[in-house]
Amino acid sequence: MKPEEHEVDARGDVDRFLHLLGEYGLSLEDLAGNSPRSWQERQRAKRIARMLGGDPEWMNYAKTNRRPPPELILATDSADRMLLEHNFQYITALSCIFAAPLTVLTGYIEGVGTYTMLGVKGIVLQQEGRRVTVLTEDGEFRNYRSRKGTEQGREVTVRDYGEIAAYAIAVLLLFALAVSVFYILMVSS
Repeated sequence: MKPEEHEVDARGDVDRFLHLLGEYGLSLEDLAGNSPRSWQERQRAKRIARMLGGDPEWMNYAKTNRRPPPELILATDSADRMLLEHNFQYITALSCIFAAPLTVLTGYIEGVGTYTMLGVKGIVLQQEGRRVTVLTEDGEFRNYRSRKGTEQGREVTVRDYGEIAAYAIAVLLLFALAVSVFYILMVSS
C-alpha cells in the first residue's frame, strides 16, 4: 500500500472513530484525561476491549446504558474488574476500534510502541487550535501542543518535554552521585 493510500485510509478510520465516539457519548478530551498511564494497564484494557468489541450485544448494552455489561463484569477477574470500572470510557473507545473494525487504527494500536527519549509516535485524531489529540502506538490518548497545522489521520512524532526533563534530571543525579563517590574515594585514600 502506498503511503498516500495509507493516509487516506487512516483519515477514513479516524472520521469513523470520531463518529462512533459521539454515538457512545465519549469525547477525546475525556479519553486523553482518563487513559491509563501505565503500559501494563493499557495492555489489560486492550484485552478487555477486545472481549467487549467481540460481542455485539455487549456493545449495544454499553452504548445504551453507558456502563459495562453485567456479563462482561462476570467474565473478568477482580483486578480487571477494577480496571474496567475505572477506565470504562477508555475501554469502550478501544472496543469501538476493534468492533467496527477500523483496520488502520487496530493495526496501529496492536503494534509495538516506540517511545523514545525524544518523542512518541501517534496518529492525529483531532486538532483544535494549537492542541492536537493523538492516539499513540500503544493505545494512549494524549494531548500535545502543535506549532504547525497537522492533518487528521497523519502519523506524527511528538516531543514529550516532561519525559525529556525527567531523563535530564536522572542523568544529572547520576552524574552528581558519580562525582560524590569519586570525591569520597579520593578523600579516603
